[in-house]
Amino acid sequence: MARDLETSTNGNSNVRGLRPQRFTRLNTTMSGAAPSLRGTTMATTTVATFGKAHSTTTTAQAMFERYVDYALDIPMYFVYRNKNYFDCTDMTFREFMAGKRCCIPGEVIPTISDWKMHLGTIYPEVRLRKYLEMRGAGSGPWKTFCGLPAFWTGLLYDEVSLQNVLDMIADWTTEERQTLRDKVPKTGLKTPFRGGLLQHVAENVVKFAKDGLERRGLNESGFLDGVVEVARTGVAPAEKLLQLYYGEWGQNIDPVFEELRY
Repeated sequence: MARDLETSTNGNSNVRGLRPQRFTRLNTTMSGAAPSLRGTTMATTTVATFGKAHSTTTTAQAMFERYVDYALDIPMYFVYRNKNYFDCTDMTFREFMAGKRCCIPGEVIPTISDWKMHLGTIYPEVRLRKYLEMRGAGSGPWKTFCGLPAFWTGLLYDEVSLQNVLDMIADWTTEERQTLRDKVPKTGLKTPFRGGLLQHVAENVVKFAKDGLERRGLNESGFLDGVVEVARTGVAPAEKLLQLYYGEWGQNIDPVFEELRY
């Protein structure tokens, strides 16, 4: 599976119960094309549990243990030895640690480097590193490129915006999140949600992010301009490309390379 462009928001991973993956479909729609994901079936439950970030040591330890268990049971891609990559897609890292052999010649003992490399090939929507890596949106046009980290910064680094988001998502159900996961890649911000459209949620969330950036006082809210436009119009970058493809480009894909290069 292709590795897509990753945009990270560095900082404290304890975000007081915010479940960032609840907004990744929304953020994907506003900021770029559909994401390339690996392991997202478990991400909805396991990473959501990780995201609850309670303050007690016992609870935090349990959450990290669940994330480790999740990673251990994701199939591997490869093991790197002697400047060569060996295919290990037929086993999980747990099986590798238990002694299962892939196609590597000789005795192979798992190392911490193998584990780190494995963690780098897992593709949930929110990936645990020394920070929370928001992977929901891959890449997109230049004018929304800086909007991705600005969006998350405005939400996660401002207490007022963070509380507003917490209040908004407090009663979102697992079924609703799964529905968004299934429908948003097809219908974007026009996806029906709670008697309205996802566009209405997008407008509120983008406002929270913009307000949070403005309260930081660092003149950053301009980075959100492209994302604000998407939320206001309800037309995602991917939809604009489709309009060009079926219209001006005459169903010729070649112009996309010029359109999106930067």
